[in-house]
Amino acid sequence: MVLFVLWMIEQIPGSYADIIKAEDPNDNSLVHTTNTKEIPLFYFSILPLKVDPLISNETQSFWPDPRWNGLNNKYHLWMTQSQYSVRDQRPVSSKIYEAFGWTMCVQLPAIILIFGLGIYLGFWSVKTSQKKLPQYLNLFLTGLHSVPVFWIASLLLLVFCNPNFIQLFPSTFISDQEMSPINIWFRQPQYLILPLISLILPSLAILYNMTRQGLIDQQQKPFWFRALSVGLNRQTALKKEVLPLALIPVLGWIASALPFLIGGSIVIETIFSIPGTGRLLFQSIYYRDWTVVQALFMWGVGMTILGMLLADVCQRVYDPRLEVEQ
Repeated sequence: MVLFVLWMIEQIPGSYADIIKAEDPNDNSLVHTTNTKEIPLFYFSILPLKVDPLISNETQSFWPDPRWNGLNNKYHLWMTQSQYSVRDQRPVSSKIYEAFGWTMCVQLPAIILIFGLGIYLGFWSVKTSQKKLPQYLNLFLTGLHSVPVFWIASLLLLVFCNPNFIQLFPSTFISDQEMSPINIWFRQPQYLILPLISLILPSLAILYNMTRQGLIDQQQKPFWFRALSVGLNRQTALKKEVLPLALIPVLGWIASALPFLIGGSIVIETIFSIPGTGRLLFQSIYYRDWTVVQALFMWGVGMTILGMLLADVCQRVYDPRLEVEQ
């Protein structure tokens, strides 16, 4: 699947040279890279790379030609060699490394807060004696989840960055190139608060509903009545007996959370001008910088596999019942 998607990206018409030529027909300064369309796609192939004149036109496109291509193939170049961006001739790995730091400084706190707030609110909604407040909270979070992310981000900018309303935060991101993603939270955190809120609000309903529904389902099982019959109060029984079991499905959310550390949020990083991997992906697609797009796609696939593996390990450690008996 990965190989097929990378091949499809390469077949997309248009290039960075075409964009530059359309903007300035007299600009001949762009250095064209070597065309690799004649290189085999994978380590081995079945169909012939070129047309064989000895085979008739009716059968030459279907005639099998199994061969070993060695290391001289496109997939090996995508995976091993240091590609260069066609926009600025910088190594792709260097561009992704710089953008990854900015994405981490926004996405990692957002994932931690979504996970913590979702579990806390879900646990509170079950243990509280009030019936109306959890219903109102559920409607509020579900409504936020149904609103597009770009609309929430634009509304936050309109309200909290507009001098005609409440100007508490800057409307544009920091332009100081020497500011690192690590110390920006300590020196100028106002640039990251609104992006963080824009990421948390739409996603909070998922963890909240998963935790709440898990707690409600576990209370229907016999061990819940046993815990109450031995003298445990309701809150202690919820915390020690029910919550650990209810969090097992929630751990599966890690599988979908880790890819955001690479892909970032294209919408949020573009609206708030954060130079992260999401904005880098958007700009690379716009400028037909396919080497960067392919590298980001490969990193995203790797993080997805890592997230699924981590979620599976956490669930097996947290719930020994999932261990397969040999």
